[in-house]
Amino acid sequence: MTVQKGFPWGGMGLRISTRGFQWNNPEARDIIFWEFDVSNISDYNIPVSGFAFVTDLSVGDEHGGDDDTGYFDTLLDMAYAWDWDGVAVGGRIPGTFGVAFLESPGVCI
Repeated sequence: MTVQKGFPWGGMGLRISTRGFQWNNPEARDIIFWEFDVSNISDYNIPVSGFAFVTDLSVGDEHGGDDDTGYFDTLLDMAYAWDWDGVAVGGRIPGTFGVAFLESPGVCI
């Protein structure tokens, strides 16, 4: 579809930009909002596509992931993960990780 200069392969012709937002506000101090903008800059239509992101859910620290668990709440439309016993390495109290799509374009056929 497109050619990357100096490489023997092409790409799909997508441009993806990402921005992270965090505020110094007591109500949002532990929250990061991510905005992903995906644009088709090729000369071709992409009639069907999907978007996903991958993250490491080692809640607490990088060595204590063996007792982490996750859940998807269909009522809240949110996925979250936590440390099963609530104790991280060294006896610290770990946090909780949650992710939800706040806004996304509708399906266009």
